[in-house]
Amino acid sequence: MWIRSGLIKQPIHEKRSLEDIGEEYLNHLARKSLFDVKLSEEGYVMHDLLHDLAQLVSSGECLGIEDDGSRDIPETIRHLYVNRVPVNKVNPLMISHLKNLRTLIIHLNESFTAVDFNKVLKDLKSLRFLEVTAADYKFPDEVGKLIHLRYLSLSLSSGSNRENEITILPQSACRLYHLEVMRLPALTIDDSTLDAMDKIPWIGKLISLQELNNFRVREERSHKIDQLKNLQSLRKLGITSMENVTSLEEAADANLIEKKNLDELSLRWSRNRSGGLEVDEPLLDNLRPHTNLKELEIEGYAGVRSPCWMTEKSSLSNIRSITLSNCERWENLPPFGQLPLLKFLRLESMQAVKKLCCPTSVGGCAFPSLQKLYLKRMPDLELFEGEHMFPLLNELDIAFCPSLKGLPALPLTLSRLVIWTAGLTSLPMMQQDCSSGQGRASYSSSSHPALFELWICQCPNLTSLDGFMLQQQCFPALKSLCIVRCENLRHLPEKFFQKLPSLEDLTIIMCPNLTTHGILDDRLPETLEKLHLQSSGDLDLPLLESLPKSNNLRSLAIGGCASMTSLPTAEVFPRLSELSIWNCKELSSLDGLQALLPLHSCRIKDATTLRSNFHCCNTLGLTKYQPHASGVLSLNIDRPALLRRRTLRNLNTLLAS
Repeated sequence: MWIRSGLIKQPIHEKRSLEDIGEEYLNHLARKSLFDVKLSEEGYVMHDLLHDLAQLVSSGECLGIEDDGSRDIPETIRHLYVNRVPVNKVNPLMISHLKNLRTLIIHLNESFTAVDFNKVLKDLKSLRFLEVTAADYKFPDEVGKLIHLRYLSLSLSSGSNRENEITILPQSACRLYHLEVMRLPALTIDDSTLDAMDKIPWIGKLISLQELNNFRVREERSHKIDQLKNLQSLRKLGITSMENVTSLEEAADANLIEKKNLDELSLRWSRNRSGGLEVDEPLLDNLRPHTNLKELEIEGYAGVRSPCWMTEKSSLSNIRSITLSNCERWENLPPFGQLPLLKFLRLESMQAVKKLCCPTSVGGCAFPSLQKLYLKRMPDLELFEGEHMFPLLNELDIAFCPSLKGLPALPLTLSRLVIWTAGLTSLPMMQQDCSSGQGRASYSSSSHPALFELWICQCPNLTSLDGFMLQQQCFPALKSLCIVRCENLRHLPEKFFQKLPSLEDLTIIMCPNLTTHGILDDRLPETLEKLHLQSSGDLDLPLLESLPKSNNLRSLAIGGCASMTSLPTAEVFPRLSELSIWNCKELSSLDGLQALLPLHSCRIKDATTLRSNFHCCNTLGLTKYQPHASGVLSLNIDRPALLRRRTLRNLNTLLAS
């Protein structure tokens, strides 16, 4: 907004972009405590007192009016925000006379309508920044006269009739030669999603454009890919319907290699297209981007080989992020491990890829900067190997790679590991750094892994966690552990839970062959808050009994435990608030739950022995309290006869299936 409103200027001989300069200004103000950085929301906030001061200082140039607010608008105003204000409070004439107005952000409603606003628009000749939110709106021809406009945005609010307005922008918009950013909504027409940008012909005339997220190539001359030739200021570019590029010369005319400001590039071919697959390889060869490119996404490419420029390390020397998806014939991938700055790599639905081999080159490491790696829906991937790899890896997510037999050693920096549907026979080892000769971590106190979350799901060939877990003395950061449908998993590592002092969430589901080997004397950590056990072989009851008397357990779910006849004593559940029990056929007593006061939710289903014993209701301990004092807010029992007890009928909220 600062840039488009003309608040940030390009100093003489300054090579940095305005965006980089603006970010420096913002960070400088944050360091001076004018703003607070909110990392969770990726934004900035200003203290109330500073905000009041800023409003006072800028009162002659900046003004915001919301809801039923009413006030005079000084003629000196340059930046105006109007949100759902009735037309009798702020009428079009009050805005149209603002000859110095540079920024206008306005939310239209049933009172201040599009018709009213269009009367305003034709007089705002100095406008640089325009953002409109409305239920239904189409810019008038007059928008083409706002020749100083740098930023144009339209958001359709809830309840908009999107089917009636296809042409959101008139053809006169192609005269906005200074326009840098244009953000328009996607429209759903006849179950097809169209971007409003798609309706703008001769977009190549907008030579100052910096963002073009969805340029759809079409057969019409005004929508061919060579429209991109003179858009040298582009920073973000997304090209769709690449199959409509009819010649290699057209592709070369897009002139991507000369767009030195381009940071993000997305190339997409349509799904389910027929014919023309053989042209994809030379076509992509002719779309070589500038070496300054930082983010690359390719979807639907039908070639078998990599484009020539992707195999040259110098072509992607500045790349930070790569996403390849639905390229079902692509067999051999480029040597991504040699890219020095690559931080993010996502490979999805790459059906023909069988191996990922990563030769080292940068300082003896492969993937020296990689932080996040995602491998999904790669059914033929069998081999992923290499030595001294990704020393900075933070997240590894593998899903639906049923043929994958093994993984390379992982770094101690890894905080999240998710493996879902893979053919692994063992978990990978962990290494301290990429210079470690054996690829193994030392056992010093400073070399503990940073692993925070571990999911191992649907790995039918996995028989043990030993290699991964026994290698480390402790996983002090691990808070969430989930093991699901590992049918051949026989046992957990010895003294397993002693290595997990910070564990808060434990889930073990459908691992029918698990035994108690090595953990009979082990106890679950006191930090545990959620425990979910279902059909986990002989492990269910021993784990439940291993809960320490002093614990923080708040949620307990038990299913398919055939050997369980009763729950542990009440003192094991001092803080329990949620209880779910199902398909525990032999459970006949709830003696462990006399102290039910903190319980908020109780669900019992398919407990055959329990439901035949109505006296179990007395064991709940409800008779100790008045009905209104019970903490139970939700009760779900699959046999209504159990609800005949007066103490149960009078619960605050009762849900019976």
